[in-house]
Amino acid sequence: MTINGVYDALNPKGIKLPVRLFPLSPRLADLDHKTIYMVDLGKPGSDTAFDALEKYCSELMPEAKFVRKKKKLTYFADEPDLWAEVKEKADAFIFGVYD
Repeated sequence: MTINGVYDALNPKGIKLPVRLFPLSPRLADLDHKTIYMVDLGKPGSDTAFDALEKYCSELMPEAKFVRKKKKLTYFADEPDLWAEVKEKADAFIFGVYD
C-alpha cells in the first residue's frame, strides 16, 4: 500500500508477536574467578574469531574461566538447554554472531 510515496511494510507472518522485556543484569565489578561463556553462532570463520577472542581475553583476564559453546541451531531458533546451562553456570557471556 502506498500513501504519498511512503511504503508500509507488513509482517509476512500476519501477526505481531508479543515481546517480553527483561532488564539488563547488574554489571560485574570484575571478572576474577568468574565463568564467562562464549556462545558461537557457528557462521563460517567464527572459529578463527573466537580463537583470537579467547586467547586475548585469557591473557587479559587470567583469573577468569572461559567456556566455549557452539549454538547448534540457527540464530532464530531457541535452544532452551543451552540457555539454561548459561543461566545456571555463567557469570557473564559473550554471544558472537560474527557478522
